[in-house]
Amino acid sequence: MPRRPIFFAITLALLLVAIGALKAGLDLMGTARSADEYIDQGVMTFVPQRIATKREEQQLSAKAYRSHTVRTVHYLEYRASAHSSWRYRQKMSQSTAKELLAAGTPIERRVFTIKDTNRYITTEPEESAQSYAGSSYSYALILVGLGGGYCAAYLTYVVLLWRARRR
Repeated sequence: MPRRPIFFAITLALLLVAIGALKAGLDLMGTARSADEYIDQGVMTFVPQRIATKREEQQLSAKAYRSHTVRTVHYLEYRASAHSSWRYRQKMSQSTAKELLAAGTPIERRVFTIKDTNRYITTEPEESAQSYAGSSYSYALILVGLGGGYCAAYLTYVVLLWRARRR
């Protein structure tokens, strides 16, 4: 291994990140749905209903670890006017959420239901089932490519270093 411990620590940390990206990409590829599995319900109007708060863990830094690791996040929750069980949440600041809720400005989202389940997703109005499925699969391919590429490069480096030291 390299004689510089900081170089070794950085490359090893990047290897762990790459392995995580590779695993996440493979998991996403395994669960990715084809465009045929989505039923387009059309563009629906969503009306703001309430502000929801949720406590989320923050990214840890040395200072945050000692103080507060949980923060409150605000979501403006919209409900579809045509289908009361469909909802859409958008993360935003509390003041912006209060303004939008008071104004009652509706938004439009395209709704896709998933065959053989009671689940649905909402996307931008101009997106189609093909573009949504394609973008999810492309994201998974990028994760697999970057993670696998770094793992292969690291393995090649280790093998070349091992061979050079054997001579």
